[in-house]
Amino acid sequence: MGPIRPRCRSGNSCAREAVLPNEMVEELSTAARQLASLRRVYKKVCPICGIEFEGIAKRVYDRHACQVKAYRRRMRERQASVRGSSGATR
Repeated sequence: MGPIRPRCRSGNSCAREAVLPNEMVEELSTAARQLASLRRVYKKVCPICGIEFEGIAKRVYDRHACQVKAYRRRMRERQASVRGSSGATR
């Protein structure tokens, strides 16, 4: 058996818990803010509640609650289709 490596709080990798000098942390924060400011923002309508919101291209729902509601609806439909198709094959 090989050497036992300590596990970090975040899972398998300790990379996120690495200690960086304050100058590097500030540079990373500045770079992240600049990248975020370059993202295009679109006006969209949430398919669940119908509220208009602004979001980046990937965003579909205006709130987490709508995202959860859509997920549960998809799972309910999937279960119904599985139940419906399993009875037809017998």
